[in-house]
Amino acid sequence: MTGPRRAWTQVAVVFATAFATAIAPAAHALGLGDTPDSTWSVNGKVYALAEHGTTLYVGGTFRRAYSPDGTEHVAAANLVALDETTGAALTTFSADVEDDKKMPQVQSLAVSPDGSTLYLGGIFTSVDGTDRRNFAAVDASTGALLDQAPDLDGPVHAMLLVNGDLYIGGQFKHVDDMHRPGVAELAPDGTLVSGWKPNVRGTVRDLTLAPDGATIFLGGNFSKVDDVARQSVARVDTLTGALDPWTIPAGVIESPQTAWDVIPTATRVYVAFGQELNYVAAFRMKQQAQNAPGSQVWRYSTVGNVESLALSSDDRLFAGGHFGLAQDQQQPSGCGGTYVRGLMSSTGPEQGFTADCDWLPQLAPYGSNHKGAWVMLLAGDELWVGGYFTTIGGVAQSGIARFTL
Repeated sequence: MTGPRRAWTQVAVVFATAFATAIAPAAHALGLGDTPDSTWSVNGKVYALAEHGTTLYVGGTFRRAYSPDGTEHVAAANLVALDETTGAALTTFSADVEDDKKMPQVQSLAVSPDGSTLYLGGIFTSVDGTDRRNFAAVDASTGALLDQAPDLDGPVHAMLLVNGDLYIGGQFKHVDDMHRPGVAELAPDGTLVSGWKPNVRGTVRDLTLAPDGATIFLGGNFSKVDDVARQSVARVDTLTGALDPWTIPAGVIESPQTAWDVIPTATRVYVAFGQELNYVAAFRMKQQAQNAPGSQVWRYSTVGNVESLALSSDDRLFAGGHFGLAQDQQQPSGCGGTYVRGLMSSTGPEQGFTADCDWLPQLAPYGSNHKGAWVMLLAGDELWVGGYFTTIGGVAQSGIARFTL
């Protein structure tokens, strides 16, 4: 879902909730602890997660996965499958993702509706020794390479499956030599869908289906879609690719700015931001009194990018990023001086964001950029977190972690 992180400009903040709407103190994060469950780890960075059934697919930049006690190891060239129940690596799955010039990175993953195919995107030139540039499809059970092989001239940062078709977003300009700046739609066999072609001026980092099932939210670092101003967030039609009239008012989002993750609901659109300014924000999905769709409801500022979001069924918004993991520090109000270190949550986020003091996991190491929680996935009663970290709450857990809700 997301790619490598650069060091953004930060402002020293102890506690910042600019534009935030005050709400009652957050309820306890029921069932959550500040330390993760015992699962396997990877010896590197995790950028992408996807799941089907009881299998969790993990993509990033790493060379092996290993058991909690370090006695068992599995070779994993930037892609591995875990059993969601036990947290152990599945030795029946293997796919070697490599790059002949750069550090290979699996940045996005998606599983076909029938669970047979795993799609992967990112920065790479081969899979299992066969030429595959930035996109590939493998057997979801074994990892064996499949025939789908569209050619892209840039990284694939985001994937979304809708009715069997795969929407991809990233930093490419062409797919199979056809002009597709930023986004494209692929049929199940990997061929380009000719009629869907929004023109994005910039990079797409996230694709999320709207609750209506008929539109897709784009997040990223862009300024226009189809030559119409859309700063960092836009909405397009799933069938035609036409730009939707829903928009965040001009000037609300700073330029340049990156929207790393977007979660739309029936009433709100939650967005994780990070570049010159760093924050998580909520915008109106629909008209509400005198407030138009797209108008900002609240903003909660952080000392570092907010790069991943997850919304639980009991209305708790989880946020991850590299906030609190660099030089600047942040102490949420009412939490007894505890610092945020890459993860936090807020209960009842529709009207505002108040950090839940009962769930502030401490990711480490900290003190420099390029660390953090870069992707999150809710699977049933489990919250999976991926990124670049080696311990959480003093417990050894590298790259991938699971919290039970």
